[in-house]
Amino acid sequence: MSDLKEMLFAIEITLVGITAGVLSIPYNSFLLTVIAGGMVLIGLLEAARTR
Repeated sequence: MSDLKEMLFAIEITLVGITAGVLSIPYNSFLLTVIAGGMVLIGLLEAARTR
């Protein structure tokens, strides 16, 4: 059960990062792009570690 929670958390972080990346396009924000990339990387690494 703990692995499921960790995987769902990793997926959630990845989706938030992707959403921030999409929102950085209309706002033309480099900082938002950097934050989004970092969140996606953290989410994917967490998912790989959980697996």
